[in-house]
Amino acid sequence: MRAGNQFAAIILGLMLLVLACGGEQAETGETVSEQADETAGEVTETTDDPVETNTAEAVVPVEARAVVESTNGGYTNLEVPVDWSSIGAQQAFVEKYATGSTCRIFIANFDTDENLNTIAREPGQGIIKFTLSLPPDSDPLVGTYDLTCTGSEFTGEAGVMVTGGSTISFVASSMTGAAVEITSVTEDMITGTFQAADNWTSIEGAFQAEIR
Repeated sequence: MRAGNQFAAIILGLMLLVLACGGEQAETGETVSEQADETAGEVTETTDDPVETNTAEAVVPVEARAVVESTNGGYTNLEVPVDWSSIGAQQAFVEKYATGSTCRIFIANFDTDENLNTIAREPGQGIIKFTLSLPPDSDPLVGTYDLTCTGSEFTGEAGVMVTGGSTISFVASSMTGAAVEITSVTEDMITGTFQAADNWTSIEGAFQAEIR
């Protein structure tokens, strides 16, 4: 009987050992599974940020261009004609006031870091200038600015600055369908298109002006 009891005790001990090992393996398996879930969560959280960053809207670059035709004597009598086949510096200046804001846009046929509003223009150099009217205390806004009238919001004036300090201005009363369309505004850039014509001068083109 003692031998039988000892044998039974050995069998019982082996069974308990097997059950204990199986429980440890199950617990280990659960731990590994939990760790895998946590790791997957960490990977997901890590990859979320770049995706959100990459979804930020970007301004599509515009190829600046200008076509100018004029029979105005101040333009046709220039000693050196202005060549608009390439565009150089483009600048924008914003002034905000409680009574009404303005955005001035300059498009030059030459490169420079100087202020295009005050720079002395050499022979052959020309600058297209727009002065746009904005609401009080306003930054430039996307939209169409009517150049056929002045004195209110979303209107404007146009001119072509040439050598000798002269500006070929457009006469609002003889213009039809003249407008500047701002298509994009960022912290440092204004993008848009323009077209205007009166009885003597016509202009059309596109710009991407740096806000100064």
